[in-house]
Amino acid sequence: MNTHAMLAVRDSTTFLHAMPQDLAARVEIACVNSPHDTVMTGPIEAIDELARFLESSKIRSKKLIVPFAFHSAQVDPILDGFENLARKVDMQKPRIPIISPLRGRILGTADPIDARYLREHCRQPVQFADALRDGQEAHIVQESTVFVEIGPHPICSAMIRRVLGNQTQTLPTLRQNESPWSVMASSLSSLHDLGIEVNWAEYNRDLEGGCCLLTLPAYVFDNKNYWIDYKNDWTLRKGDPALAVSNEKPVSAARISASVHRVVEEQYNGPNQMAVFETDLRAPEVHAAICGHRVNNSGLCPASLYADIALTIARYIQQLPESVFSLSGHNVADMTVHQGLIVNSVLEEETRVLRVYAHLDQSSKTIKLEYASISPGQTTSVNHATCVVRFEDSEKWIRGWGRDLHLVQDRITSLQNMADSGTISKITTGLAYRLFSALVDYVPEYQRMDRILFDAPRLEAAATVSLDDRGTDSTFLYSPYWLDSLMHITGFVMNSNDTLDYHEAVYIAHGWEALRIAGPLSSNRNYQSYVRMCPEGKNLAVGNVWILCDGEVVGIVESVQFQRVSRTVLDLLLPPTGGDPRKARKSVAQRPPSLQNAVTKPDQNSQQGNRSRADLSRRAVVLDTIASELGVEASDISLGDQLANLGVDSLMSLVLTGKLLDNFDIEMPHTQITECVTVGQLLDLLDQQLGGSGDHFGSQSPAGYDTSCSSQSAGANILITPSTDDDIIEMVKSIIIEETGIAPKDLLLSADLGHFGVDSLMSLVIVGRLRDEGVELPSTLFRDHRTMNEVAKAIAGDRPQPIHQLMSEALKIASPPRQETFANLLVQIQRRTNPSGNSTLFLFPVGSGSPGLYSKLASISPEFDVYGLVGPFVNSPDKYTHGFEELVQLYLTAVRKHQPRGPYHFGGISMGGMFAYEAAKQMVDAGEEVASLLLIDSPCPAILPPMSPPLIDYCVSLGLFGDESKKTPEQRQKSMKNYYTSVEKLAAYTPLRISSTAQGLQILIIWAEDGARDSEKDPEPDFSYNKGDRKSIEQWILNDRTEFGPHGWDLLLPIDKMEFKRTPGNHFNFEYPSQVWAHPM
Repeated sequence: MNTHAMLAVRDSTTFLHAMPQDLAARVEIACVNSPHDTVMTGPIEAIDELARFLESSKIRSKKLIVPFAFHSAQVDPILDGFENLARKVDMQKPRIPIISPLRGRILGTADPIDARYLREHCRQPVQFADALRDGQEAHIVQESTVFVEIGPHPICSAMIRRVLGNQTQTLPTLRQNESPWSVMASSLSSLHDLGIEVNWAEYNRDLEGGCCLLTLPAYVFDNKNYWIDYKNDWTLRKGDPALAVSNEKPVSAARISASVHRVVEEQYNGPNQMAVFETDLRAPEVHAAICGHRVNNSGLCPASLYADIALTIARYIQQLPESVFSLSGHNVADMTVHQGLIVNSVLEEETRVLRVYAHLDQSSKTIKLEYASISPGQTTSVNHATCVVRFEDSEKWIRGWGRDLHLVQDRITSLQNMADSGTISKITTGLAYRLFSALVDYVPEYQRMDRILFDAPRLEAAATVSLDDRGTDSTFLYSPYWLDSLMHITGFVMNSNDTLDYHEAVYIAHGWEALRIAGPLSSNRNYQSYVRMCPEGKNLAVGNVWILCDGEVVGIVESVQFQRVSRTVLDLLLPPTGGDPRKARKSVAQRPPSLQNAVTKPDQNSQQGNRSRADLSRRAVVLDTIASELGVEASDISLGDQLANLGVDSLMSLVLTGKLLDNFDIEMPHTQITECVTVGQLLDLLDQQLGGSGDHFGSQSPAGYDTSCSSQSAGANILITPSTDDDIIEMVKSIIIEETGIAPKDLLLSADLGHFGVDSLMSLVIVGRLRDEGVELPSTLFRDHRTMNEVAKAIAGDRPQPIHQLMSEALKIASPPRQETFANLLVQIQRRTNPSGNSTLFLFPVGSGSPGLYSKLASISPEFDVYGLVGPFVNSPDKYTHGFEELVQLYLTAVRKHQPRGPYHFGGISMGGMFAYEAAKQMVDAGEEVASLLLIDSPCPAILPPMSPPLIDYCVSLGLFGDESKKTPEQRQKSMKNYYTSVEKLAAYTPLRISSTAQGLQILIIWAEDGARDSEKDPEPDFSYNKGDRKSIEQWILNDRTEFGPHGWDLLLPIDKMEFKRTPGNHFNFEYPSQVWAHPM
């Protein structure tokens, strides 16, 4: 023992070529577990030298803790004896194929497994990856193959997924630190769900004595009687008694924990892995935890409850059989509360649920969480908070904390000495929470902090925290009462300070950068918390909370941020229960003299009187048309609503462009629509196109502020007291400079205010100060307008206003019929510039169903109108059940409706080109003329298969599928679901050669020149492929192109009718050549 060692290297065997010769001679390969996992073995000195060499080469490695170096010279002395013993065992030839890691291939019935084989297996390298790939090539390992790992912990499962892809199904039989029965039962249940027969009688054979038959409750319908009372029951029976229906409620499903009640949706395959969880806010444990944390007499959800939910979800996802998250440390990072969640104090009247969207990223080992509340029957939700759970090494945490432990203990000892000498205060529980009540009123379940040592001038404190079980603590994974108590020291330090007048201002938590707890918290144990808050800027303080137990650091909350806000802003954030926060604001008469004599704004009614009824009616119809296409009621739209939040993406902008052209003869590029941020800006743009004045939609506000007007709310309108725009803008500038501490010369009109610290909380501070001066602005002003220039424009003329006047006019005018779905919809992309032209080019969508890519095309031809086809299932991917040819028939129905007879012109990018080919073939078979076919970097389905899931995942990881960040999670999910379904339908499609009757068909094929993978910057894919195989879709997508001819299309189309062009770029991002069609179409 202790002569040899093993080293796991996170790289392929290519590093061996760069290794010094003398070192290479002393080490050897023990295992090749995956394309990027190699295990080396050799004498300890050589392994240590190899580790230093790899570290200098920026290659990760880890020395394995094993008693012997297997597959090395260290096992040579036992081989002869081992082989002699093995000869005594009667071994038969294999009866089924065996994946042999020794041979790196499949063993058949002719391959012996004998004593010699076992000897070599003990000594020779393990070729795990080669064996799996050989099984794949022999079709023994398929996409539907399920691997069951028999062993103490699923080690091989992770290696299998790294070789075959994360979609591979693997199941464990045992897991470390988990119940064997639980793991085995879960895996057997998964096998049963996959359609594999399980002998449950054999599984339960030894347990039959403990089994009993359960009587399960019947399903109970929520019956309601809508019939008129009648003595009898309107049915004919032969003397049978009437059936009785139970009024008992069905038994609810078991909850995950007290804070996470159910899983609404799960998707752990493909690039957009996500899950949706729900928490009932009326659940007693949750409702009590929120109501017990009262701010301004309102029950406000504490960040500690968000943290418990995050840790619960992280544990749930990690325990799934398909989980790839193995690290035990769960870091709740980047916690930010955007809008407080206040519950109704009456339990029965609280009907909302808290919905948590979890987005998984396997590459970064993170789960991004978004918290939003939603009411029953509502489709819109209110976003409250976000955070990211990072899976990290908790052992590494503890080692790092240990190095700083003495510093923390020294500070706590120093505080204790100063308290004993009377230099600083020593505060008990009752007094501490009475001081706290100026900001937060805690119920006794939260009051765990005691014996506080408080150095007010230094903003430093330490406290003892008792985590005893007081009722519902044990029902949570990490009790929010416990977590909050451990962090109370920060809020106490900031809000119990003699320098703070809490009648004027308070400090409120703004979030934290990291929360790390190494292991579960225990009841009836005494913890200590320590913090030193450090001012950062004028109104912000930041500090780390150290959590100790039994003399060791067990947790830390890093960079806890507290922002100083005025009581006015606090009332804006959390309106006091039973009162109107506006009543406390200064009246107009109390404004500074500089504003008393300011110019008064014109009355809105006088402005309204100057508008012509024709303009008002016309714009109302335009607005109703837009609302119709967006699928909402026009009366529900405010002019300040952001178009992106209403679903106006690149596709919808194309739809609106077409509708405006058809209905109002307004011709404008769709890019002008995408540049508009709000509905009001879009209407102003359309007003210019229609020749109106434009200024009558820039809302002029009333001269005074009338709190009785229900149509004017702080969140929807800009209400400005008498003043000039310049005065208000200058006041905004001065407040920003004062609050942020920046130099006036740095506040440029184009500068991003976020770079100066104007975030969601700072914007409320600024708005609160303006309201104190009698200037009413919406709390979302700085969120919606990120530069000083945008803010100035919003104040000067882009103010949204109630639009019920427009709606009353719109109701009198017939509006275009509403388009309920995108089914068979054509959107115009380009309009011909030659009035004598009469041709139309139809461009088929890519796999996601969207024709948005075609908006980048330069002008095709002055003779042509260009239309893009929209997939009929872009908004309902679950209904996408049609085959490839059937889907093309749906597209052709829309084409024929627009153009009943040929000649037709078809085209498409990528999969859109394949749709276009099949459409051309069906039209020719039907006797129609197809004049031209445009294929833009479209692989021929006759020789190139569809993209595989590992290839799609790899391309998504490189960001090749476009800027998905601009889409909502629901839009991303629908888009990728359409794409995966299209790939599945394409795999089942067998293309046939087009009929020889297509004599006049002209074909233009445009190829991108480059591969999608940058070999110098992008990582190697986890899958292997033959870079010289022209029939490999991986090679065609990732590698630079060398073939710019038909590349298989000559198998389906006449080559003498083809023309070829090439353009810089790759399959996902290339330059769109101008005037692509040189010959007449």
